[in-house]
Amino acid sequence: MEKKQNNEYTINGKVNGYQNDYIYLKIDNSVDSVLVKDSTFVFKGAVTEPRNASLYPENPNSKAPMGYSGFIIENNPISIHLTFDNFEYKGWILPKLTMDSIKGSTNQKILEDFDLRMKNTFDKEKNNGVREKILFENLTELIENNPKSFVSGEQLASKANFYGYLSSSQLETLYRKLDTSYQNKDDLKYITNIIERRKILDIGKIPPKIILPDEEGELVDSSTLKGKFLLLEFWASWCGPCRKTNPELRKLYNSYTRKDFEILGVSQDEKLSDWKTAIKKDSLKWIHVIDSLNTIGKEYKLTTIPFNVLLDKERRVIARDLKPSKLKDVLESKLNKNTL
Repeated sequence: MEKKQNNEYTINGKVNGYQNDYIYLKIDNSVDSVLVKDSTFVFKGAVTEPRNASLYPENPNSKAPMGYSGFIIENNPISIHLTFDNFEYKGWILPKLTMDSIKGSTNQKILEDFDLRMKNTFDKEKNNGVREKILFENLTELIENNPKSFVSGEQLASKANFYGYLSSSQLETLYRKLDTSYQNKDDLKYITNIIERRKILDIGKIPPKIILPDEEGELVDSSTLKGKFLLLEFWASWCGPCRKTNPELRKLYNSYTRKDFEILGVSQDEKLSDWKTAIKKDSLKWIHVIDSLNTIGKEYKLTTIPFNVLLDKERRVIARDLKPSKLKDVLESKLNKNTL
């Protein structure tokens, strides 16, 4: 007999350390609240499909900093245990809700099982070749066992660009296993975009050449920068993570620039003044060009920055999306083998 589907959710919750006060449930842009009595609370409602939700100790619309607990809500009876506490942040004492346990959300269980599998396998492995194999196997198991769960599409989207491990063919294989009618449309769009980017930037491919103006307005052609390993570094002055990475990248450049290594910074800035000021302020000595019309960004299917691509002397892709520490390891290996 087929299990009857519930058409609403009931959240029965308990909060340790909570006085009689309101607790807030946020689903998408909607916020609900109930009074906590004797450390217990109940929310009732319905969602059209499973989705991410969060419980807050204060109204999230207040924009005040606080610690909240996220989970996956669905039309089922759900039991949640939380702990209320305070934490210090920049001299402020702020409220926090910590999730101790949750039962009744099948999608939450799927996510927790996948996270545990990743922790016990992928996270413990140091060899990149083995990590790629493990990631593909873990995602395959997740999706094959749960093709209709939105967790499958969400995790494929979040891991699709993870360290640049998976090839376009691997991602296409995983995508075909999804029941796309149950997936978040933004996740599907992101995955297909990554697949198209991978087809351009798969390991061993020669990506499109870049011809853009430098700080003096002179055109730079990436195909002429031969004879060195070349890092295409996509960034912008307004990108916080990009600027945070620049000091580490600067150290690497100073160490390896005389050892057949060059960087081509490709800015996504629209304003020349902001771009030039950031270059000067961050003391970036490598070659810079600006893609103010996002022509190269579109051609390379960029979705986020910072993003980079490391090319060998023949301009074939060696690696993608490298953190400075990983870039150092790759350079040590390649330059010792080729030039030192």
